[in-house]
Amino acid sequence: MNKRGQVTIFVIIGIVLIILILLLLFLKDKVYLGPATQEKLAAQLPQIREHIEECILKVSVPRFNQIALQGGFINTPEDTFRQYQGQRVSYLCYDIEDLPFCRSRVLTKTMMEKELSELIKKDLQLTCLNLNAFNKIGYDLTQGNLNIKTLIQDDSVLVTAKLPVKISKGALKVEESEFSTKVDVPLGRLYDSSRDIVSSEALIGVFDPLTYSLAKTQLTSKPYIIQKLQPYPDKLYRLKIKDTPSEDDEFIFQFFIEGEPR
Repeated sequence: MNKRGQVTIFVIIGIVLIILILLLLFLKDKVYLGPATQEKLAAQLPQIREHIEECILKVSVPRFNQIALQGGFINTPEDTFRQYQGQRVSYLCYDIEDLPFCRSRVLTKTMMEKELSELIKKDLQLTCLNLNAFNKIGYDLTQGNLNIKTLIQDDSVLVTAKLPVKISKGALKVEESEFSTKVDVPLGRLYDSSRDIVSSEALIGVFDPLTYSLAKTQLTSKPYIIQKLQPYPDKLYRLKIKDTPSEDDEFIFQFFIEGEPR
């Protein structure tokens, strides 16, 4: 009986120790333990920064793909696009009756940056951004208003979140207000080529994809590929840079030139 009682006591002690360890692990994430110092408060910021930047990446990539596949616009008003393989692909040049050339539609990088910034901000707030998860008993975590700035470059897009974050305990405080994520997609480079194509179609009504692709590839050392499809009565241009081993990873910018039914 004594041995059995001793075993029972050891089992109880073991269970209590496990509970204490689990409780400490839980409190570690929920409670700020020990005296506060500037350095210890600052040590809380890296995980917050990582969370924000990972969230930016998560919501940005689908938006970059969407705006490229839809010809530079995400919000597509009626009569400005054509459905193609499940995508609303925008017209970037409209037909002029009885003439071989077309009327160019205004699309600038600034317009794309503005639309992307607004939608990324909305996506962040509605999906993965949650700083409340980093608040702990023992200090105060506060955040200001979120603003997003998107900068389209040749081979990348830089997304910067202006989000004041402050951690304070008594008179001590640490702050950070800017978080950035760079996504490697050739949105700017393909946009520039789309404007070259639209200019040619608008001025003379024709464009030679092969000659252009060869010239750009030689000039930039980037393997340009431009497809010209003709789903009646329009022309569909699909632009990409062949720098990925898998077609699933390819970034494609596509748009329509409106044609005239004959």
